Amino acid sequence: MKKLFYILCFFIYKNAAISQTAFSGLSLNGISGTSISLSTYLGKKTIIAVCSTSSPDTKRLKSLDSLYKTGAGNLAVVIIPVEDFDASQSLLAGLTQLTSVLKKSLVDSLHLSVAITQPVYGKKAAVNQNSLLQWLTNKSSNAHFDYDLASTNQIFVISEKGRLFAVLEGANDLINNFSLIMNAQVPDN
Repeated sequence: MKKLFYILCFFIYKNAAISQTAFSGLSLNGISGTSISLSTYLGKKTIIAVCSTSSPDTKRLKSLDSLYKTGAGNLAVVIIPVEDFDASQSLLAGLTQLTSVLKKSLVDSLHLSVAITQPVYGKKAAVNQNSLLQWLTNKSSNAHFDYDLASTNQIFVISEKGRLFAVLEGANDLINNFSLIMNAQVPDN
């Protein structure tokens, strides 16, 4: 009976481990055409910030870039432009053109130092939901939160070990809680 219990526990643990996707196993297409491997962010707190494709909040993005520079190698920031809240453009119809416009406004004009992805769909209802946003919004993948995108002001915070530990709404939450986020100790389990 005891042996059967251990075997059952092993299969439950193994299935739980399989259903959770590792943050570090994900990669994204960067706005400049390069691949962004999230495994390079292990050992750093990582902020994933969602922004609008049609009218990115440049003040917020500059603040995130400043936080990234302040983080002195202990912080990574990834900006994900999402199409879900912008009815004026069609991502599938013009990914190349939309990427080019965003690259000019975010990289060339603002000179942001943070990683920026190509524009994607982010909401759960989207047929082509981005793989990182799937991980961030599904508890079965991230083991903590089941939380769909509600706006282009959402920020997700990942621990040094690749665990999602905070979902913030609005730019002020991040700026006001930066010290708290950087000093947070996230348990391994």
